[in-house]
Amino acid sequence: MNVRIFLVILFIILFALIPGGLNYSLNELTLEKMKNVDIVQLTPAGTVPHQVRIYNNKYFPIYVKKGTILESNQSQDLVIAKDDILVPHTYADVPAFCIEPETCAIKGEHLKADGYAPEAISYVISSTNWTNQENITDTQLKIWLLVRGTNYDPYSGESLAFVSKNNISYDTLQEKIYKMEAEFSKNMSSSFNIQNISKNLLQEIINRFKQFFQK
Repeated sequence: MNVRIFLVILFIILFALIPGGLNYSLNELTLEKMKNVDIVQLTPAGTVPHQVRIYNNKYFPIYVKKGTILESNQSQDLVIAKDDILVPHTYADVPAFCIEPETCAIKGEHLKADGYAPEAISYVISSTNWTNQENITDTQLKIWLLVRGTNYDPYSGESLAFVSKNNISYDTLQEKIYKMEAEFSKNMSSSFNIQNISKNLLQEIINRFKQFFQK
C-alpha cells in the first residue's frame, strides 16, 4: 500500500476512536501551526478578494482556518476568508482579504501564517455573501475601517490599486467608506460567538478524503 494512503488511513482511524479527536487533531494541524508550508500570492494589488495558493506537501491534512493572518516582508498582509482542508500532497486556492489599505499586494510573493485576526474581523468575514461581489467588496472596506478607521491615505497601496482596477473615483470610494462607517458602527456587536468548526466543514472533510482515496 502507498505510504501516503496508509498514513492518512491511520490518522482517520486514530482520531475517530478518540472522543473529540477530530476537533483536537484539526486544531493541532492548522496552517498557523505548520512549518515550511508554501503559500503564494496569486493576485495583483486591487483584487477583491485576493487569492493565495497553499501547497500541502506533507503526509497529513492541513486545516486552513478562516481568520488566519498571512504575513509577508514585501507584500500585503492578508487574512484568510474561508475554511478549507488540504489533503496530503495537494494544493488549494483560497480567498483572502488585505488588512492594511496603505500597502500593496505583490503577485508571486510568498507568505507565512502568523496568528489570527481579531474576532471583529472574523465576524465581518463570516457575514460575507459570497454570491454578491458588491457585498464581498463591502467586507474588504469594513476590514479597512476596523484596522484604520477613515484616517488613511486613499492615494496609496491597496486603496489606490482598488480605485484603478475598478475604475471608480476616490470621491466615490471615500463617500462609500464614510456611509459604511456610520452604518457599520451602529450594527456591529461588542461580542461574537464564532464556532471553530461547523457541520458544513466536517462534511467537507469527509468529501475531501473520499476524493483523495478515489484518485
